[in-house]
This record gives sequence, structure tokens and C-alpha cells, in this order.
Amino acid sequence: MDHTLNLLVIEDFKADFLLIEHHLRRHFPAARCRCVASREELAAALEEGGWDVVVSDYAVPGMTFRDSLALIQAQRPDLPVILVSGSLGEEKAVELLKQGVWDFILKDSLVRLAPAIQRSLEEATERHVRRAAEEALRESEEDYRSLFDNMLNGFAYCRMIFDQDQPRDFIYLKVNRAFEVLTGLKNVAGKKVSEVIPGIRESDPELFEIYGRVALTGTPERFEIYVAALGMWFSISVYSPRIEHFVAIFDVITERKGAEESLRQSEEQFRAMFEVASIGMAQADVRTGQWLRVNDKLCAITGYAAEEMLRLRVSEITHPEDRERDWQAFEHVVRGEAPDYRMEKRYVRKDGTLVWVNVNMTIIRGADGQPLRTMATIEDITDRKRLERERIELEAQLRHQQKLEAIGTLASGVAHEINNPITGIMNYAQLIADAAPAGSQTAEFAGEIVHETERVATIVRNLLQFARQDSQTHSPALLVDIVEQTLSLFGAVLRRDQIILTVDVPEDLPSVKCRSQQIQQVFMNLLTNARDALNEKCPGYHPDKTIRVSVRPIEHDGRRWLRLTVADRGTGISPEIQARIFDPFFTTKPRDKGTGLGLSISHGIAQDHHGVLHFETEPGQGTQFHLELPVDNRWTVEEE
Repeated sequence: MDHTLNLLVIEDFKADFLLIEHHLRRHFPAARCRCVASREELAAALEEGGWDVVVSDYAVPGMTFRDSLALIQAQRPDLPVILVSGSLGEEKAVELLKQGVWDFILKDSLVRLAPAIQRSLEEATERHVRRAAEEALRESEEDYRSLFDNMLNGFAYCRMIFDQDQPRDFIYLKVNRAFEVLTGLKNVAGKKVSEVIPGIRESDPELFEIYGRVALTGTPERFEIYVAALGMWFSISVYSPRIEHFVAIFDVITERKGAEESLRQSEEQFRAMFEVASIGMAQADVRTGQWLRVNDKLCAITGYAAEEMLRLRVSEITHPEDRERDWQAFEHVVRGEAPDYRMEKRYVRKDGTLVWVNVNMTIIRGADGQPLRTMATIEDITDRKRLERERIELEAQLRHQQKLEAIGTLASGVAHEINNPITGIMNYAQLIADAAPAGSQTAEFAGEIVHETERVATIVRNLLQFARQDSQTHSPALLVDIVEQTLSLFGAVLRRDQIILTVDVPEDLPSVKCRSQQIQQVFMNLLTNARDALNEKCPGYHPDKTIRVSVRPIEHDGRRWLRLTVADRGTGISPEIQARIFDPFFTTKPRDKGTGLGLSISHGIAQDHHGVLHFETEPGQGTQFHLELPVDNRWTVEEE
């Protein structure tokens, strides 16, 4: 044995107990034996438990064997009891065996005790296994009966009737309560289905074919079918427990089928609307932003094929500058703080161009309120945004023109007011100089007055020329004059900001046919931008706080050009904005210091003159802007 034998011995004679123990240890060396000699000791030992076998003498003073056997069977009914006695008749022994004694041994034949114990232990094991199996079978039958009676699915056990191997009818052998509740059919056991549901063989032949096939082959099947004879949809699982018999377990799904049909029709209507809509429509994953469904219009807007779109996320085609704003609005809706959101943003098309769209997005939620996916309509508003931008540009140009006209009017009035006293001062100074002795201090002072009044007069003329809109569209002009006139207006500003200015403009350069006021405007704008970049990098004095202005002749395609360069050692232009600096209203300056129109207008002026405005830059080191103008732009002086 694999475990220690625990033996309970009922014996009042010590010598007999020791003899029994001696015989047992020869076969079971590790056996644990315990002797009890009264009913109380026996009850306590049984209560303690853990005994494998009870060996009992027939005659123990104060306790009959029948009492001992009854107590054992009451507390431990599966515990083997072996009777050991000095003398006992055969009839008595048989009677005791019938009452529950497992074996009988005479005291003068104790050599049989160990084998008897071994047999009793094996029989006890068999009884335990058998009783466990019987109990399991009983519980299984109870479970089956409970399941059969209480299952919500219908259950029908039937025998198929064949005619020349063709299913012709079947008999209900057994059905559960759910069968009657679901089908409305009562008292069908023992009846043919053709009796219970007349005409079913003709109206629903497929049902007979499936049941017949399963009953013959034994292969289970699961299917959904509409039974016309009952006007109901069923979901059925059928199997065959034996030849020509089948069990059908079913549920009525008529309501579900109706809902599915309604959903199918609704889905078809939605699909038709989705595909032919005149605006883009799409669904996306609420967690990842992956496109789940897109229509042809959205593909046309983005330039991607549908299968390409479904491999992308919304953020991947959204312009980088719009992603954060778009995500915040999206999260606002997902959290339930708003039912939907509308936003104008930019998509990056497959070819890299930008398209403006108006997005109206909402969340589709499940029955539990959890977000499932997004639903969005996307309208292409690129043309509208272009028209708005053009309108704003025209309005800005109009305002700028009005400002120049106002400045011109003001300058004209100021010129008249200033020119007269300046002329008087200049004449009187000249008279004083003429009357004073040559080389005298008075003559020197008078000469200085004449020089300064001429400078004031030049500044007034340049200011008036800058603001004036000539009726002549262009005329020959020298860049050296344009540079000098502009610097006479702007030079003091550069000196005040402690900017070192170097000018290298040869005087023998050819003239160009241009609108000199516009070229002066471009030059002024380039100087202003260079000054702002230097002040940003070096607010105070610095030896590298310089602007270099130069003009050089160049050639393009065999034609002569002049290149006006304004170079600074300022902050440079970062790579991410270089492509946009000529865009209207794009500026990195605060609202009160820039409109974003200066370079845009300058670029337009260069193109109007058949020229080019471009730049070279190194972030942190500086920038060079080059205005290149053709010497012969094929304009005539008389053109207007």
C-alpha cells in the first residue's frame, strides 16, 4: 500500500490486541493500530476519523457487536468491518455478513487477517468508485432533466420516416416546454409532423431534406430557415443520436430577421447616399484615426485611391499646423462635451498640394454609450478660401494705396509749407556768404546753412517722390539714385539702431526701365526686414550688426541684368518657413509690427518688372535678398 494503514481494533483483551497487531505488522510494517474497549471510546475514534479498517471481537463486555456495527454504519457507512472471534457458528457468521460485516476470521486463523484486510480495502475502493459513478449519473440525469425542462431553446427528439430513402415525414418522440412556448404547438409527442402542421411537407421541403440528411449520415448541421407553414424564422442546430433519428434544438428569430432586414434596407440607403454624395464622406476609427470608409468624392478631394486612403490615418493627410487644433476639437466630442464639431482645415493631397476643407464630424456610439467610430462630411472649400484671400489681398492693397495717397497728399502740403521757408533761408544764407569776407567764420557758417538746407530740400523731394503715384508707368532710372534716395530717408533709422551700413553701388551701371517708386518700395522693405532681424539678434551695439547693400551687373540667357543685394548678419530664416515667406499675410512678427504683405507685394513688383526676388539664408548667420531686374525688359517709355 502507498499509505500508512490506520487500523481500529475493538478488543477488551490486551493479549489478543497485541497478537492481532503482531500479525498485521508482518504484512503492514507501517500500520497504525489503536485499541478501543467501550462504546464511548469507539464513538470518539469514529468521530476522529481517518480509519481504513475496523477489526472487532464479537464479545466485548459492556458493548454488543450489533451495537458496535450499528454505530460504525451510522457514522462511517463505507468503513470495512472484519469480525475476529474465538468461536462462532456458521449460521451466525452468515447472518452477520448479511448485516454488513465484510469478512469473518477465527482467532486461531489470524494468518488470514492480512489478506482479508487487503481484500476489504480493495472492495472499499471499488464501492467508492461505483458509488461516485452512480452519484454522478444521478446528478447528470437530474441536470439533464432540469436542462430539458428549463432551457429557453426549443428541443424536439424525432424519428424520421423514409420512403425509398427519401424523407417523407417524422414523428415527435419528445419535446420540451420551450418547444410549445416558441411554436405554439401543443401535445405533439407521438404524432407525425404532417398531422400537427398540415401541408408542411409541400411548403417547406428543404427542412425535410436537412433533417433526413442528418438522420442518415449522422453529420450535425446548423442553419437558419423560414418555415412558411408557421410563418416563422428559426435558427436550428440538428444532430442524430442514432440512425433515422434526429434532435433539433432551435430558437425563433423572426424578430431578429425583421430587424436585420430593416437594417439591410437602411444600410443600402445609406450606402447609396454615401457613394453618390456631392461632398466627401468618411468613417474613421475613434481611437487611431484610421480611415475605415471613404467615398469617391473624398478620394477626388485628396487625390488618393480608396485603397490608399484606408491605409492612412486622418492625421497623416492633415496639414501639420492644423493637427493640434483638430485633435483638441475631436477629443472634446469624444468626451461627450459636444455632439459634433465643425472646422475649416487643410489636407495635404497625394501630389503635395494643399486643399482647404470644411469638416463636420460626429461620433457614432454603441448602445452602452461608448464611441465606436467617427462619421464626417468633408466639403472642398479651396475655391472659396482663394476668393476670400484674393478679396482680403485686394482690400489690403487698396488700404495700402489709400495710405500712400494720404502720405502723398500730406507730403505735397508739407513740401509747399517747407519749401518756401527753406528757399528763403537758403537765399539769405547765400547773401550772407557773398557779403562776408572770404575765409571768415561768417562765410563758413553761411556755407554750412546752405548745405543743410539743400539736404532738407533733398529729403523733402525724396519723400514726395516715394509717395507720389506717377501717371507714367515706368521710366529709365539708375539704381544708384534709387539707393541714395532711399537711404536718405532710412539712413537715420539705421544709425539710431547702431547698425553699420556699407554701400557698394558703382555709378557707371546702366539704367533700367522701371517704376522707380515701386523699386524704392521694395528696397525700403528689404532694409526694414534686415534691420528687424539684426535688432532681434543684437538689441544693442555689436561689430557684426551690419547691413551690406550692393549692386552688380549679371547675365541671364545672354541678357544683361542688375542685381540689388541687401545682406544682413541677423537671425536668418528657419527651414520650416522658407517656403512661405512670400505668401500674403504670412509674418513672424507681432501684429503691431508686421502685416505679412511686405515681401508678398515686393515679390509681385519684381514679377511685374519681369524680374526676380529671391534669397539665400543660413539660420543664425544671416540672409541675403537679391532683387534682379533686366536692363532691357522690352518696355517702351511711352507704355502706360
